[in-house]
Amino acid sequence: MVLEGSQEGFQPDRSTRRQISRFISALQDVKQNQGTICVTFLDFENYFSTISLIALILLLHKFGMNENDVQALESYYEHSHMRVIHADGEKSAKILLHRGLRQGCPLSPILGGVVVNAMLRWLDFKGGGLSQGDVVTNTLCFADDSTFMATNVHDMNVLLACVNSYCQWAGVKINMGKTEVTGYDYKRECPLDLSILQLGNGKPKIVMPCDPVKYLGVRLTITVDLTFERDYV
Repeated sequence: MVLEGSQEGFQPDRSTRRQISRFISALQDVKQNQGTICVTFLDFENYFSTISLIALILLLHKFGMNENDVQALESYYEHSHMRVIHADGEKSAKILLHRGLRQGCPLSPILGGVVVNAMLRWLDFKGGGLSQGDVVTNTLCFADDSTFMATNVHDMNVLLACVNSYCQWAGVKINMGKTEVTGYDYKRECPLDLSILQLGNGKPKIVMPCDPVKYLGVRLTITVDLTFERDYV
């Protein structure tokens, strides 16, 4: 199995509903144990259109894909190109592409999943997530929609540093305008100080615990308040 268990996209019998349930369950567990939680909702910018093809091919080799299949895929993308059509209808010369997956190709979603899976494995190796029994989770993912969880701000900064390094390697960019972070201390009943969080050269937008975030289409707060979703529906 190439894809990690924290990835709900690109697989049969998986759904956003399952991932939403897992996320709410994690929040409720922290609330019940009067712990602290820090959550970052990451938004990639044109993820599938910016993936480094060099990184993709390297990962396919690392994951043990049949060599003939890898070579066929390399050949498939070797001559990928674009043209610029000017206002007068004249077309530019072919411009070879070194990044981005082909739109409409049935292979593109799973190939994109393979690349984001490299990030999931790296973050799993780093640890520092939420404990539910014997399971420790720091990432929930649906396709390229990624959510990171930690019990403190320091651990979250470690995860964000890994994410930034991954983005530089994979050629993808983060939409800082839509990337949000929120945190809460249940024992002290107060927000966490998130001012030190850093993602590359920027800072994610801070959302107060009482304010809703939109997670996979559902409006909820980190304190597990679904009033906003009920009011919307």
